[in-house]
Amino acid sequence: MLIAEGGKTFLMREYKTILPTGVVLTILIWYAYYVIFHSGLMAGLAALSFALGAIGSAAAGYIGMYVTTRSAAKTAWMGKYGMGPA
Repeated sequence: MLIAEGGKTFLMREYKTILPTGVVLTILIWYAYYVIFHSGLMAGLAALSFALGAIGSAAAGYIGMYVTTRSAAKTAWMGKYGMGPA
């Protein structure tokens, strides 16, 4: 299934590019909250919230790409036999 393989390759490349940016942003968010509120707990919770949101977003992107590419590959395969089976 070349469509699925291409989708997975795209996501892995995208995540390798976005990961360093997410780490830097998490650190900046922690620092900003620590400076503004003088609370390590609040800074930690804000940074954790951002990181968990980013991880959830990445998981949703992966699951969406997984489902979409598999259904597209199956539809393309069945399209060989005409519009009815597809």
